[in-house]
Amino acid sequence: MEAKDISHLQLKSSFSGNPKRSKLVSFTAFLSKLIAECEEEFNTCKMGVVVDGGKRLDMVSFNKLSLSNTMSYSMQNYFGNVFSIPYGEANLSELKEMPLSRVADMVHEFVCPSMTEEHFKGLTDWVELHRP
Repeated sequence: MEAKDISHLQLKSSFSGNPKRSKLVSFTAFLSKLIAECEEEFNTCKMGVVVDGGKRLDMVSFNKLSLSNTMSYSMQNYFGNVFSIPYGEANLSELKEMPLSRVADMVHEFVCPSMTEEHFKGLTDWVELHRP
């Protein structure tokens, strides 16, 4: 796929008064429709998207917090990657009939809430509570 193809998908995903959708949302919507068109064995399509949390966690702001703050202290002990995989599910026959802009709405609904710093702070808190 070339850049012009992705731009075209963004235009189609943003049709009908939708705000301009990201390249990720537009491509995921397109891929979901493509899978729906090719699949005959199953009734639903589940689509997951890997979201990189490293870019969303501002480590500088964690280090500025006082060490008495539990999250600040725990974040100083982390290294490596932080990922989340939000996913959505839709009926295949409905996906086939929906315009790309409506599929993009669905993708936006499950992907965008997990693309925030708050989401990844919540994940790191969960890991802290459940690690051995």
